[in-house]
Amino acid sequence: MSLNDLEVNTNRRLVFFDLETTGLNFYHDKIIEIGAIDNHGNTFEVLINPHCKLKPIIIKITGITQQRVEDDGIEEKDALEQFYNYINNPKYRNKTFLIAHNAYGFDEPFLKHRMKQFGIRLSPSIKFIDTIWMAKYVLPNRYSYRLEKLCKHFNIDYGHGHRALEDTEYLKQLYLILCYVWKQRDGLSHSPIQIYNFIKSV
Repeated sequence: MSLNDLEVNTNRRLVFFDLETTGLNFYHDKIIEIGAIDNHGNTFEVLINPHCKLKPIIIKITGITQQRVEDDGIEEKDALEQFYNYINNPKYRNKTFLIAHNAYGFDEPFLKHRMKQFGIRLSPSIKFIDTIWMAKYVLPNRYSYRLEKLCKHFNIDYGHGHRALEDTEYLKQLYLILCYVWKQRDGLSHSPIQIYNFIKSV
């Protein structure tokens, strides 16, 4: 199975995305980096200046330094507007899926909340798919569902990880494999709308 098998020649659009943030609380923390790649090879990457001091643990995990966000980061509002425009391609209206690892527990609520702060609202037709949920369904007995652990399980070369665009490449490969395992196990099509509908039905 290749990425071409996953809707690349259809009118659906899959956007694999990742956020790096100043912390885990979307009411108080901010986004410092957004990375994305879609199933047509279009990439998105932006660094954001949060105008606050980064915690040492965030610098250690992401490799993003205080100087880097201050020198190269743009305003969060501008970054979110750019990402909104990247997502909302009129060609794929009502047929766009945003895919993230822990989307339901982190990326989706964080993204929506931060966008709401600046009056940006995603269309209700845009659907989120969580690869952690997929992994828990096809691999119910694993002790860890962290991205790097799942990549190791499936022999995906994870590299260093924890930069937004880099993580989307691993996420894309993981999604492909999970779709394949799911299809082999249950015979479910790897169509994102079928995966989404199944997730929301249980």
